[in-house]
Amino acid sequence: KEDMEDLRKQIQREVEETRGVAEKLGPRRLTARLSCALHRFGKLIMKRIIISRRKWGGAKLHGPPRKLVIDCLFSGTGAFLTMLALLKMNQSLQVDGRIGFDAGWYTS
Repeated sequence: KEDMEDLRKQIQREVEETRGVAEKLGPRRLTARLSCALHRFGKLIMKRIIISRRKWGGAKLHGPPRKLVIDCLFSGTGAFLTMLALLKMNQSLQVDGRIGFDAGWYTS
């Protein structure tokens, strides 16, 4: 809890500094505010990522297992070809006109 309060105070200080800088710049105020906000947000995200990695490493945990590229290509190609087959089947059934099959529902 104390860490979160310190983080909030730090962000509040940075916001106040950003306002001061933005007011001095005049017409470029909006751009300065946006760039400062993006910089602050990026620093916060990087801090969270670093803390998260330290926690995972300290707990002797590892991320999810990675798949090989060939496995990803195989499953992606299989799904793609299945969707193409469904769409081709839909076109042939529409010619007949008696069966109301909508392959778009399955492919989306």
